[in-house]
Amino acid sequence: MSLHYLAFRTLVHATESEEKVFEVMRFVTSLEELSRTEVQGHHGNAIVILEGEIKKSREIDGFFNRMDREALEEIIKSLDQRVDENCHIYFRLDKQEAYQGRIVLAGHEDFIQVRGNVKSYPKRRDSAMGSIREYLDSFIKNH
Repeated sequence: MSLHYLAFRTLVHATESEEKVFEVMRFVTSLEELSRTEVQGHHGNAIVILEGEIKKSREIDGFFNRMDREALEEIIKSLDQRVDENCHIYFRLDKQEAYQGRIVLAGHEDFIQVRGNVKSYPKRRDSAMGSIREYLDSFIKNH
């Protein structure tokens, strides 16, 4: 495994069904429980934040195994923009596609934010990028 964890976060707007968004998050993360926080939007509208984190290697592997091949390839191609100096990787998933049972990258504002901590020794950005590239390549080969 090449990641310590994957953290997932999405917003439920007043126009959305919280139950449906919860089910989408469960589909994406395979988690039974998610944290729920109520906040108020800029215009006073109610917003719910749903968050979850997976840490077990088989759960993380399972997530990437279900991810669309093109999404994995795009993450690898754009690692330079996705991995920071603290060895975190960032990407956004398309919430609407997840409703349809597909885990793909988002190209619009309705997304599930994903942040992961890459295992890297030594803990340097270039090392983390090599590590995550090799890890994600293994899932592309199995697709």
